Amino acid sequence: VLTEDELETITTRIDELNATIVATINTLGLSNDIAVADVNSALDALTTAGGGFVDGVLISPSFAPPAGLFSEDGVHPNSRGYAYTAQFFVDAINDKFGANVRKPKLGDYPGTGLPR
Repeated sequence: VLTEDELETITTRIDELNATIVATINTLGLSNDIAVADVNSALDALTTAGGGFVDGVLISPSFAPPAGLFSEDGVHPNSRGYAYTAQFFVDAINDKFGANVRKPKLGDYPGTGLPR
């Protein structure tokens, strides 16, 4: 369990590191060559919404079956969670480079193996 101060420190550090990534890309003149996926904002939006449907699959920001996207440790994504995350990278690549990479379908990946 994290305290409010610890959560604030973590959130601040995540924001700093994400800003450093973008600043470094820009400083090195690579902004035309690198696609950046804002996974943090996407996961924040999912958490705020409490879940939803993607590709007809119910998902939630938890490890509870059948909709949870996190593994049994409650921190790392499960297979479906990694597929969900990959969709944001694919979107960033497609948007940046005009590509047509297919996104993984969440229904093809299992959720958490906990009993229901």
